Amino acid sequence: DFNDLNVMVVGSQAFLIDADSWQYGGYMCRLFTERLIDPLLLDANAQEFCLAKPESEASDWYSFDALLMQSYLLAGPYAGVHKPNIGRQANSLERRLKRITVFDKNVLYPKTARPLKSLSDDLLARFEQVFLKDKRQAFPENLLKNAQWTTCSQCGFEHARSVCPNCTQAVPKQSIQIQGNVTATQIFH
Repeated sequence: DFNDLNVMVVGSQAFLIDADSWQYGGYMCRLFTERLIDPLLLDANAQEFCLAKPESEASDWYSFDALLMQSYLLAGPYAGVHKPNIGRQANSLERRLKRITVFDKNVLYPKTARPLKSLSDDLLARFEQVFLKDKRQAFPENLLKNAQWTTCSQCGFEHARSVCPNCTQAVPKQSIQIQGNVTATQIFH
């Protein structure tokens, strides 16, 4: 039952602070948070959210990815409204079972969310693998360590790309040269 109400992050450390619905040994946890549950665990024949399989380490990594996406974008993978041009609107359960995420062209992305384009291509690719192609494995730590968030000096847009996705302003790069006791930093575009 990994969710944003039972984990606290302080600096670079995470603390689990709520253990009343954990799964121990053969005692399956039947509780879950709809917006964070791995769709691979759901009963595809049920009319409402219902677990068909027990939660696992792989499903915890799915929840981690969903929480991380929500932290970065203020929107999870199934945020927004499904508005298909043809056919009926999918409900919340159907969206998960059919993988109709914020990456779908028929989903109106929430106006209050940070744009998808603010994330690096590597992070976007990771989220697409998890939420569209059902990849379940540990989150690659280097995606967090190598993320270089910056605010565009021209338009003020915060992003994790080498070029601002709004105005295509390149992020300044630094070159440091050390000779003897003198250090020179050259900044160029």
